[in-house]
Amino acid sequence: MAKIWLNKIDEVYSGDEPWFYEPSNFKWLPAFIEYYHSIEPEVGALFGPQSDRYLDYFQDEIQFPPSSWSTISLLSYGMENQSNVEAFSQLTEHIYKIPGIVTAYFSRLKPNSHILPHCGPINATLRIHLGLIVPSISPEECGIKVGNEIRNWKVGEALAFLDAHQHEAWNRTDEDRVVLILDVVRPEFMGRKRLICCIMIFSYALYKMLTVLGVKQAADYLKGKKTTTVLQWIGGITLYPFSFIFLKP
Repeated sequence: MAKIWLNKIDEVYSGDEPWFYEPSNFKWLPAFIEYYHSIEPEVGALFGPQSDRYLDYFQDEIQFPPSSWSTISLLSYGMENQSNVEAFSQLTEHIYKIPGIVTAYFSRLKPNSHILPHCGPINATLRIHLGLIVPSISPEECGIKVGNEIRNWKVGEALAFLDAHQHEAWNRTDEDRVVLILDVVRPEFMGRKRLICCIMIFSYALYKMLTVLGVKQAADYLKGKKTTTVLQWIGGITLYPFSFIFLKP
């Protein structure tokens, strides 16, 4: 059985999986992209750079300058943002049909900004970026680096990668970059999809609680500690029986 890796706050992942995955590995992707193109005129204004639905991404410490990365969340590890789901109802309906989907959101990166190197929270999901607004196809101007490989976005095309690997992104142009991000559970972890969502929901709640309360010493103590992984598993297992009530899809 494949082993789940959990990020113990600011930890660097050392797994040997590929950095990027070929979009052709995702059999559902061509039909989804085709469907998206059919509704783009209707939803484009809702996720455009001037949309008031964007909220700053919670990890300000990995953005430069601060507040340069923002998102419109539809689904976060199985938990809906009801207002946004209603606004993007047709799109969300099709997102829910994606095998293993756990997270979906629009991601806006402001001009002349940088998402600093960081590792995702878990190795059990793969991340897909669908290019929506791409100000430059030059990877030097607008690109993403996973491991040691740099790639660029293109409008209407997808990139797929394991975001547990250290990665960073930048937009060195004078316009916003927007992508649709989809996280899907890797096939070998599909049987534990619900538990994975519960672990991640608890982990984010723990991180936010310590941050909001200003308990910096406790947050610093948890970094890299086995205690953190134990807490994540206990919290996820505790939430699991209730997940049949609040998790989608």
